[in-house]
Amino acid sequence: MNNEGNYFYFVTAGIKDLPVTCVNFFNAARFCNWLENGQPSGTEGPLTTENESYLIEENSCTQRAQAHWFIPTENEFYKAAYYHKKNLSHYWSYATQSDTPTGNSVALENNQKDSLTTNANYCIHEKPAMSVPNDPKNADLTPVGIFMGSPGPFGTYDMSGNVYQWTVEQYKGVSEKQYKATSLLMLRGGSRYDGMRWGNSILTDRIDYLGVRYLRPTLASCDVGFRVVHCNLTPPLMHARILFYEPFDEPGFEEVKALWEYF
Repeated sequence: MNNEGNYFYFVTAGIKDLPVTCVNFFNAARFCNWLENGQPSGTEGPLTTENESYLIEENSCTQRAQAHWFIPTENEFYKAAYYHKKNLSHYWSYATQSDTPTGNSVALENNQKDSLTTNANYCIHEKPAMSVPNDPKNADLTPVGIFMGSPGPFGTYDMSGNVYQWTVEQYKGVSEKQYKATSLLMLRGGSRYDGMRWGNSILTDRIDYLGVRYLRPTLASCDVGFRVVHCNLTPPLMHARILFYEPFDEPGFEEVKALWEYF
């Protein structure tokens, strides 16, 4: 929120359990900086939002090696969403520990921890799981935890459906670790508007492991949000994580590769 030049974070009454939307990549990086700086209260500025996890300069954003809070890579998102703990050679198709398409019921009886069916917020029969016509910005979002019977392998929710989520993966394997206004960054997870938007048998956009979109980091959308990773790596290992696809022989690199596999 901007109030006469002062920026501050707050929770909007009535929607505290909904995912944040309409945020671009730079907004998400600034939130990581705020977390890294100890979540200071009051007004925010360059000392709390422009540097720490990410160095944010005009039209560019570079991740710092000392970061503990950051936006996930595609690999980190993928493992957190689709990892199969009981079959290490197989990943789930949906982030609900399921290989079959999920339902989209928000009924309490269909979302118990021992439910036989899984659910996510996406379109079936042209409609998402919920409809809130009087609130256009937050219309059709579901609160975190409503699908209690459909967690991911590490206990996360809504990694399939609801809102797309930013990753730091650049288009077609671009390996630069600086994210520019002209970059294209990968979105993962699908949104409430994906699925069978135009009929019962027409799958328009996927919410399974194949569902991917790209967006410029300066753009925002009502179906795009983000989640953050917290990881207490030492700076050398964090540097190894950032340079994962590049040659790196600093001591401890094998440890960071093992950690990468955990995500």
